[in-house]
Amino acid sequence: MSNSFLEVCGVRCYEEDGVAHLHIEDVARGLGLTQLKGETEYVRWETVDKYLSDLSFPTSWENGNPHDYYIPENIFYRLCMKANNAFAKKFQEKVAN
Repeated sequence: MSNSFLEVCGVRCYEEDGVAHLHIEDVARGLGLTQLKGETEYVRWETVDKYLSDLSFPTSWENGNPHDYYIPENIFYRLCMKANNAFAKKFQEKVAN
């Protein structure tokens, strides 16, 4: 089991028992699941929560801080396919093609 944290293409991640885990906030920002308020960009947590709920994946940050949460790689890919914006579509094309 390895819990070495690293950053790949701006996404914090670690590997445990052969499974990559990706930082949910980095993933959400990379997929464009954000909104601007003034000049500040915020993650649209309500959208992230809904997508994960649609995937029957529990959000353990319900009583904690989502900024410290990681998702397994398979959920990351499924989340990518649910997102429907220019950022996500660009990623989907890279993965699918």
